[in-house]
Amino acid sequence: MKDCKYTKINNLVSLREYSTGDYGITFLGGGSHGWYFEFSKENKLKFKQQRSAYGVGKVSKNELKNWHDFKWHIKRVLEKDKLPPNILKLYKWRYSQSIEYTYSEERIGGIVYFKRVKK
Repeated sequence: MKDCKYTKINNLVSLREYSTGDYGITFLGGGSHGWYFEFSKENKLKFKQQRSAYGVGKVSKNELKNWHDFKWHIKRVLEKDKLPPNILKLYKWRYSQSIEYTYSEERIGGIVYFKRVKK
């Protein structure tokens, strides 16, 4: 189990900071359930998980959907309350998939070819 420090930001959001540099943000919903988003110390979204009084849900690692859900929760909270800058910077970021390929340039005579190389 990781050592962590809990910080309650407002009635809807709490922050969990781990000793490894990773951190998690919990958005509370109605009643006793909420959504937990865990980030690496490089601010990469690792997973999303539903948590309630009945237990913890299955981890979702669909990065695109998780970013959209995270931004939806931020927008919902901003309608009622303010958030600190370290969370708002995540809201401003655009989702971008990691680069899987690079292109190298090769010249044969006067013709330029681009070769696709897996990263």
